[in-house]
Amino acid sequence: MSQKLFVKYWCLVVAFVDITACNQVVDTYYTGYFSTKPDSIVLLPFRDVPPAVTEEVYKRLQSFNKHIRLLSPQPLPATAYRPARGRYAVADTLLKWLAARNPHSFTTLAITCSDISTTSRNHEDWGVIGLGQKPGKACIVSTFRLHKANRTNELVAICLHELGHTRGLAHCKERDCFMRDAEGHNVAGELHRFCDDCLAWLDGSKGNLFTAPKTKARQPH
Repeated sequence: MSQKLFVKYWCLVVAFVDITACNQVVDTYYTGYFSTKPDSIVLLPFRDVPPAVTEEVYKRLQSFNKHIRLLSPQPLPATAYRPARGRYAVADTLLKWLAARNPHSFTTLAITCSDISTTSRNHEDWGVIGLGQKPGKACIVSTFRLHKANRTNELVAICLHELGHTRGLAHCKERDCFMRDAEGHNVAGELHRFCDDCLAWLDGSKGNLFTAPKTKARQPH
């Protein structure tokens, strides 16, 4: 065997071993950790989200649930793209896609910077900030309609809102509660806490969202 052929062969072997090892790590990560912690949350950033945004959201959400884990960025599925308005379909495609990739009992929270939409109020392509299965194990949030000056706070608020829905929590009438109904507007900057009623649901057997003390169930104004 020539030296060039040997080098190529060795590179292929190393690459195969490396890929196999990565798959083993992923498999162990899922089955070994999440199968024993059914209330865990995984944060899945799509590749259009800047790493700094992902890290900040991940850090902030850990104050609510210490079992949250960060997954590697993934591309948005092309099958969800709606070219007419340059949006990604949420309800009928993305949420089903996320749920199908989650064979365990943990909840997947996906974030993207792309515009997302659903069918609502007689609109086939209604733009939204976020959407979550109610109840279910998948939700997604977009930064596209958030205010840049307060993007991180608004993003965390909407993440908590959609996670609340996955636990079966309905909309709330309290104006500063994370579960307030936006009614087609961006009110995320006005949401700072879970009200007592919503917190009681999430902190009890019905929701079981938090691993942190109740006093942590808010974020700065």
